Amino acid sequence: MPSYEPPTKDELRRVRGPRPGVVAFRDTVLFWTMNHGTNDLGIYAKRNIRGGSTPSLHAVGRAWDIGGVNANDPGNYGHELALRIIAASALCGVTEVIWNRHRWTEAGGTVDYHGVDAHTTHIHVGFTQAIADNPSPYADLCKWFGHALFGV
Repeated sequence: MPSYEPPTKDELRRVRGPRPGVVAFRDTVLFWTMNHGTNDLGIYAKRNIRGGSTPSLHAVGRAWDIGGVNANDPGNYGHELALRIIAASALCGVTEVIWNRHRWTEAGGTVDYHGVDAHTTHIHVGFTQAIADNPSPYADLCKWFGHALFGV
């Protein structure tokens, strides 16, 4: 199981954009869920965790925010999608999921999340360095993620 990996000094120095494994994950999820209204809120943003001084996984291209979800709408697809991602985390190199005032990590399970943003209108997904920099061809990664998340 992947464990949470905070951004390293090396990553902060050398990474200047989205990483290929995260791009393939994003594209796969959007392909299979756009009919539910999901959209892309971004991967790379050189910034700290909101309200803090620790670099975000977005600062090293290892996080993606999934938009078009709303935790306050009981019929919204966000709940199911967050659960799918957590269930497939080991196969997909997912280290954390933040959604609807909760943060999931493999080591800590699901705990209450009290960050500046409650994550009720987007799902934050963080990844390992290994999956972010996976050298497999893009199409192979998309097939892998599609099978792990959606059984296709």
